[in-house]
Formats: sequence, C-alpha cells, structure tokens
Amino acid sequence: EKYHLAQHEKTAGHLANLRRDKPSTSKQSFLTTAFKDDRTNAFNVDLCEALVAANIPWTKIGNPVLKQFLQKYCNHNVPYESTLRKNYVRPLYEQTLARITEELGDSCIWISVDETTDVKGRFVAHFLAGKLAAHEKTRAFLVCLKPLERTNGESVAFFVNESPKVLYPTL
Repeated sequence: EKYHLAQHEKTAGHLANLRRDKPSTSKQSFLTTAFKDDRTNAFNVDLCEALVAANIPWTKIGNPVLKQFLQKYCNHNVPYESTLRKNYVRPLYEQTLARITEELGDSCIWISVDETTDVKGRFVAHFLAGKLAAHEKTRAFLVCLKPLERTNGESVAFFVNESPKVLYPTL
C-alpha cells in the first residue's frame, strides 16, 4: 500500500491539487461535508446539467484536452464521469420530474405511447404526457423510456400502467 501512495503522490493530478490548495488551511473532509461545499457542488451540478442538456456523452468528460481546458479556465477539478453519474444525475432527474409535475398540475393530461425498434434491434417503449388544454399550446414531455423484452399486448399494457407512476407515485 505504501507503494501505491508513493506512486499516487507523483501523479499530475495530485501535484496540481497540491499547488491549487493552500496547505495550511486544508483539512480532510468527510463525504457529508464535501457535498456542502457550494462552490464544488454548484460546479458539478452545472457541469452535469450542461452535459445532459447538450446531449454530450459522459465519456467526453474524460478527454484529457477537454479536462485540462475546463480545469484551466474554470479553476475547478473536473470530476470523473462515474462521480457525476452516481451523485448528480439522480437529483437532476428528480428536479426535472418535479418541474414536469408542477407544469402539469392538477389539470387533465393526455398521454401517448410509442413502441419502436432501435438501430440495434431492441424494442423500446416511450411514454409521453402533456397538459390537456383546448385553447392553450402545451408541451409534450418524455416521461419514461423503457426497453421491452418483446412487443406484445401484455408487455405494452404493463408499461402503460406503470409509467404514470413516475409522475404520480401514489397512483
């Protein structure tokens, strides 16, 4: 284990962190306090949201040139894709669901279910919903997307019955 620590101390990431952090004020932070750091948390949240909104694959965040660019001009360490996926995607997803539920409110909704085959030959079902309003333009929201083992009436009916629970868990 000492060998691994000694090896780690020589890595570029470790040396960059040493230069960036002030040694006299640095202290070990626990996982619970690490997420209370608004500066780091806000950067990771914003980065995660930007990647999702721009449809940028998670693997791109590991590109050394992009990573170096972001670290240089943003003065933040760029997290690994697994860190974003494990810690930041779920809250972003829940925020989005809350926004959709708020926009739909207590009004009547319309739903649309589409089953298709993707380029790899997999069966995929989509559940869309929107506010039902006669004199108002409304938005459609992709609420749920799920791969199906087979496309028969039973599997599609199950998907249709379960999908509204994403928006309305008490159903």
